[in-house]
Amino acid sequence: MTSRHGGGDRERRQDCRRQGYGVRKLGDPTPVDEFTLFGIGFEHQGIYDRALATLVDEKQLSWDDPVYQRLPGFVMYDPYVSHEMTIRDLLTHRSGMGLGEGDLLFWPHSTYTREEVIYKLRFMKPASSFRSHYAYDNLLYMTAGRSFPQ
Repeated sequence: MTSRHGGGDRERRQDCRRQGYGVRKLGDPTPVDEFTLFGIGFEHQGIYDRALATLVDEKQLSWDDPVYQRLPGFVMYDPYVSHEMTIRDLLTHRSGMGLGEGDLLFWPHSTYTREEVIYKLRFMKPASSFRSHYAYDNLLYMTAGRSFPQ
């Protein structure tokens, strides 16, 4: 488990993700393990940005790859947006979605899987036109995390 991508070789990073350190909660001796989940807030954005940038550098994907090509079944409310949205668009908060749109689908804890949350994007009416306004959202960063090459 790691909350930041560090230096070193790929094998070392993978080993780091298989274990945990410390306790889950102060005052509770339950140890952290590889299955412990933490609400890391905005940290996931830096993780995804760095990981995607590494993949772009390695020519495994492009910032301008259409999302639907990387994530089969990706659909937004507007068919044009579904077709034109790129990996870059997922990270720039200019999708047309409203501020924080859909955050309550996964925070606080929800029973929806990430795939179910991403599926629900198709039902969210835009608040503005595509690429015309900035409106912070987490759902498209979650989507970016699912667009990594398998």
